[in-house]
Amino acid sequence: MNLKDDVNFGFGKLILEHTAAGTPEIKQTLLEIVLSKLQDEGMIKDSDEKIRAMSALDEAIVNAIFHGNKKDPSKNIHIRLYTDNNRWGVCIEDEGDGFDYKKALKRKADDDKLSEHGRGIIIIMKQMDSVEYFDNGNKLFMTRDLS
Repeated sequence: MNLKDDVNFGFGKLILEHTAAGTPEIKQTLLEIVLSKLQDEGMIKDSDEKIRAMSALDEAIVNAIFHGNKKDPSKNIHIRLYTDNNRWGVCIEDEGDGFDYKKALKRKADDDKLSEHGRGIIIIMKQMDSVEYFDNGNKLFMTRDLS
């Protein structure tokens, strides 16, 4: 499903929509684009907030590139960034087959820190206020409330 089919997840303003080939080389560029837009919108006010946003976004983008698209340059990463008052949300979608996100979220609840897989999801959930997966797990929507 293309992100253009989505609603705005209850947010008032779409401030960024970006699509790029899902290759490892694009990771840093995508991260910088999103962080820059958040800073421009006043959503990152200090270094602690920047670190939180950077950690969650980095993990989400890495998951989409490496686990979702499996570094396939013919598959894209789609990003939509929203703001509304004192909160922001981002939807990151890959074109991979998805994964069993319910199992991954349960593993987070069991707090299996020694597992070889799933630590990225734990990092995302600790940095963001809400984390939701859609479709087959290849679409992530995460939010941060700054109030």
